[in-house]
Amino acid sequence: MSTVTPNAYGNWLYRLLQSKTIFELLTLKEGDIIFLTNSSFILLNMHGILSTVKKHAQHKSFTSALSPPNTLLHYKANSSICYHKVQALTNSYILVFHSISDLSDEFIRNKIRLMELKSLKLHIMYLDNLVVLFTQNTIKKRVVVFLLVLAKQIGLFTDNHIIMNITLSHSYIAEALGTTRVSITRSINNLNKKFLVIKRQKIIILNPIALADSALC
Repeated sequence: MSTVTPNAYGNWLYRLLQSKTIFELLTLKEGDIIFLTNSSFILLNMHGILSTVKKHAQHKSFTSALSPPNTLLHYKANSSICYHKVQALTNSYILVFHSISDLSDEFIRNKIRLMELKSLKLHIMYLDNLVVLFTQNTIKKRVVVFLLVLAKQIGLFTDNHIIMNITLSHSYIAEALGTTRVSITRSINNLNKKFLVIKRQKIIILNPIALADSALC
């Protein structure tokens, strides 16, 4: 993980960079992980796709959000109960603030507030997806829903298939779905026969309609 200064001329980011606002700018390479254990921090995802997994003290976990560009992450944390693990599914960079209310520039503060509202709307929509995901009665069905939800966020749709330019480890998917790596490997191997092509840094869903029908109908 390293820091970077983006080319922000001609937009509100340039105004932010020129202001006296205190923030940290981080670049996350695909697969990089950060842990949110302090509720005061606010993360603004400027580029890439971030996945947030909620980790409980009892070692349980589940995916709680997928964050596309221009969305805000701000979660309450209590280390004795739970914390949040944020992983970059693609190369990403994020702005880290201590508090929106501390921003002195009203224009910047209002811009971030609008992103906060957008993020809330997306999160509510994603919660609907979680309901569908965790009501599935087999791990295979959960994997299918998870891949389709992810494809909706970052997939490139063609006439017959969906391409996602990411790498997902079986361990990550297991953690996101609250199950074991062995169960995920078994399910993906089964899907690979007809519906998936997994290459380095690329997942191709062959005939997504047939995939959904085979697992969910």
